[in-house]
Amino acid sequence: MEVLNDVSHNDFIKYAFIIIAGCMLEMYDFVVYSFFAVGIAQLFFPEQSFFNSLLLSYGTFAIGYFTRPLGATFFGYLSDTKGRKVALIYSVLCMGIPIFLIGILPTYQTIGFFAPLLLLIFRTAQGLSLGGEISSAIAFFSEYSKENRRAFTTCWVFFGLNFGIVVASLFGTLIIKIFTHEQIMAGAWRILFILGGVTAVIIYLMRKKLYETPKFTQLLRGHLTDSLPLLQVFKTYKKKLVMGFFIFCIVTTATATLFLFMPIYLYYYLNIKVETAYLLNTINLIIFTCLIPLIAILADKFGRKPILIIGIIALIFNCYPLFLLLTNPNHLLVLWALLSLGIPTAFLFAPIGAVLAELFSTPVRTTGLGIVYNLNSALFLGLTPVLLLLLIKYTHSLQAPALYLIITGFLSLIATLFLKESKDSTLDIN
Repeated sequence: MEVLNDVSHNDFIKYAFIIIAGCMLEMYDFVVYSFFAVGIAQLFFPEQSFFNSLLLSYGTFAIGYFTRPLGATFFGYLSDTKGRKVALIYSVLCMGIPIFLIGILPTYQTIGFFAPLLLLIFRTAQGLSLGGEISSAIAFFSEYSKENRRAFTTCWVFFGLNFGIVVASLFGTLIIKIFTHEQIMAGAWRILFILGGVTAVIIYLMRKKLYETPKFTQLLRGHLTDSLPLLQVFKTYKKKLVMGFFIFCIVTTATATLFLFMPIYLYYYLNIKVETAYLLNTINLIIFTCLIPLIAILADKFGRKPILIIGIIALIFNCYPLFLLLTNPNHLLVLWALLSLGIPTAFLFAPIGAVLAELFSTPVRTTGLGIVYNLNSALFLGLTPVLLLLLIKYTHSLQAPALYLIITGFLSLIATLFLKESKDSTLDIN
C-alpha cells in the first residue's frame, strides 16, 4: 500500500480534484435519471397510465438508494480495514459500469419485460457501489485536513455532489435544446449515461495514483485497524448513529425536494415549460453550490452547530410561504423563491461533512458515517420523489412538499440541539 505522510499543497489539490470528480459522478447519474424520468417511464413502463409510469420510474430510481446501506457496509469494511484509497478506487469503477449499461439498454418495445427488469438490476448495482463513495470521500478529506479547516475541506465532497447536479442539469438542458422530443425518445437520452460510464473509467485510472491518508497510515503502522468495524460501530456509537441520522435527514429531504424533484414539480404541477423549469433549477443550483465553501469557512470559525441551526430554522419558517410563491406566474418571483430555499440549504451542507467525520474515530469512520449517510439516502433521498407525488395527489395541495420539509426540519433541529460542538476537536486515531 502506498502511503505518504507529507503531502504538498499542489498534490492535495490534485487529490481533491480526483475525489470531487467521483462525487460529481454520483449525483450526475442520479440527476440524469431523474431528468429523463418522464421519458424513461414511457420507454420502460409503457403499459401504465402516465402517473403510474412516472411512479414506477421513480420507484426504480428509489431502488438504487435502498441498496446503498448494503454498499455502505461492504465499502465501509473495505475502507476501514484496507484503506480509503482502495474503497475509492473500486466504488467508482462499480459505479461506472451500470451507468454505461443503462445507456445501451434496449427498451420495453425491443425486449419486453426484460427491459424494466434489467433497469432494476443496474440501479441496484449502482446503489451498492454508491454506498461507499461519499463516506470514503468524507473520511479521505477529513483525514488530510488541518484541524481548523475541516469543515472547509470536507465541504468539497458536497460541493462535488451538487456540482454534479449542476453539470447533469446543464447537459440535460443542452440535450433538450439540441434534439427534438422524438429524437430524445429515440435514443438521445442515452448520450449522458454513456458519457457517465466513460468518465467513471477515467476517474478509476486517476484514483489508482492516490496515496493513503496519514491518519489511516498511523492505524496500519500501529496495527490498530478493527477487523469488524460494523460490529464496533453498533457496539460503541449507537447514540452518535441516531444523532447523525436525524441531523442529516433535513439535508437529504431538502436535496430531494428542492433540486431533484423540483423540475418535475415546476413542469408537471405548475405548468412551467420544461426548458424553463430546468433553467430555473440550474440557476438555483449554481448559486447554492458556490455558497457552500464560503459558509464552510464560517463553520470553521464559529462552529458547526450554529451554522446548522441557522439553516434548519430558516427552512422551517420560510418554506411554506415560499412554496406558495412558486405558484406565481411571474418566473422571476419563482426564481426568487427557489433561491430563498437554496441559500439556507447551503448552511446545511457546509458543515455536515465535518460533523459526520467528527462523530466517529478513525478505525470505524467510513463505516459509521456511511451508515448515517446511506440510511438517509435510502429512506429520504430515494423515497422523497415517490412520496411527494403521492402526497400531492392525495392531499390535493401543491404545498405538501413544504409540510414534508417542515416535519423533517424539526426532527433535525431537535437532534442538532443535542450535538456537542466539535470545531476545535482532533480526529481520534483509536
